[in-house]
Amino acid sequence: MFKKILSGIEKVRRYGLRFAVHHLIQRIFFYWGFKNPARQLVVFFLHLSRTLLKPHAPQKRLLGVWDFRSHPRSMGEALEFVAAMNALMKQQKLPMIDHCMVYDDADIPSERKGNEQPGEENGYYNARDYLLDVLPILQTSGAFGALFQFSSRNEFNGFYMENRHRYDLFPATAATSPVEPRIFDEARQRVLREYTAKTGSMPQLRVPPRELGWAYDFYLAKLPEGALPITLSFEEHFSGNGFTPHAETWLSFIDKCQREFPDVVFVTVGPRGRRFEGFRGRENVIIANDYGATAIEQMALVSASGAFIGTDAGLASFVLFSSVPYVLYQGAPDVDRWKPVLSGLQRVVCVQKPINSEQVFDDFTGLFHGIQKERWFANVRTFAKPKHGHPTSVTVKV
Repeated sequence: MFKKILSGIEKVRRYGLRFAVHHLIQRIFFYWGFKNPARQLVVFFLHLSRTLLKPHAPQKRLLGVWDFRSHPRSMGEALEFVAAMNALMKQQKLPMIDHCMVYDDADIPSERKGNEQPGEENGYYNARDYLLDVLPILQTSGAFGALFQFSSRNEFNGFYMENRHRYDLFPATAATSPVEPRIFDEARQRVLREYTAKTGSMPQLRVPPRELGWAYDFYLAKLPEGALPITLSFEEHFSGNGFTPHAETWLSFIDKCQREFPDVVFVTVGPRGRRFEGFRGRENVIIANDYGATAIEQMALVSASGAFIGTDAGLASFVLFSSVPYVLYQGAPDVDRWKPVLSGLQRVVCVQKPINSEQVFDDFTGLFHGIQKERWFANVRTFAKPKHGHPTSVTVKV
């Protein structure tokens, strides 16, 4: 007994009086509960009632399903898909988005499938493109929760049947059968139209801070002092009605800008494997692919640039869901669906006839004079941050 008292005094000295009182109260309640069966019974029924009357049900999430068997991968459509998921999440007031990739082929799906170059037939490049280009796009939603991948429809159906109480599904018919491309396109675009009609704005896609910091650091390292980067994207093959500007038009436009806007440097972005013939060697052109920039890094270059100009295809679709000033040339006659949400510095030009470099230059001139250049230079010095291990990472003194 005497030893216990001495031990208690020593604990008071070591831990303080407050701890000693708290510990004593715990011991008293523990002793009373252990010796008193009535109290144990009350506590048991209290916990049981909480379990039965107030079960913990996690809040539903949105589950987006991309079935590669019925809808092959396309960069622009993937960006629209993520943007539509963002819009749907806000409309239904859901907290998070989970993504599900379904494919039935032996190889990971890719745009290269069926059009491989020599040496690309083994599926390695398909997997590389999938990992470097497709999956990082999901991060742009800003509410990315989980990723599920299934190599067969049966596996996906089993997963969804066990977890359907946790999810709202998009597209809604994905649970019963592969979604036809036409139905998938209509569902995605219907969500975007309803969102823009209701809010007067486009759902925003955001590049993760790590990639955005790398993009600003890239500009500090690669651009001449005082230069303003303008990102540019174009299609090497004709799309839509074939009237959107092609490579020769862009080269003539770039040469004229070198004379009229000597402080502008064009940073070309585009899919891996594009040749960019005729663009290399020009003083006012940087080709992002030459520095190993992945799809998400090229989107970061677009997001961190002063403005964007190009054709509406592939990565260029990103600017529709951003705050970057842009002029976007579109071959399909559906520009009306964007009119309610376009400002003076964000224009979609529906091209109904062949367009020349003079027209492109006039469009760019109006865009250039609206850019807040001082704000861009302040941002690049504030947010530039090298990405550890990236081949373009250098230390830049500001």
